[in-house]
Amino acid sequence: MKIGLMIKEMGHYQDLAQGLTQHGHDVITFLHADPLGTRDYFDMASFMQQAQGYDLIHNIIGPPPLLFSRFLETPLLTTI
Repeated sequence: MKIGLMIKEMGHYQDLAQGLTQHGHDVITFLHADPLGTRDYFDMASFMQQAQGYDLIHNIIGPPPLLFSRFLETPLLTTI
């Protein structure tokens, strides 16, 4: 399975990414710091475009990626 992870900080989410990879999943990660600036939204949109064709994008950074969800064919799972 190909998974895109959108996270605020590596911390314990690094374990999630490593665990998914160890179980044979292809994982790409988008990491951002608070607060979001204009460049961050551009980077977020670029990441989501890159993840098109992935099986899932898991958003753990909150509401901002939902702005782009209507343009995605890839399912977007949001954990708040």
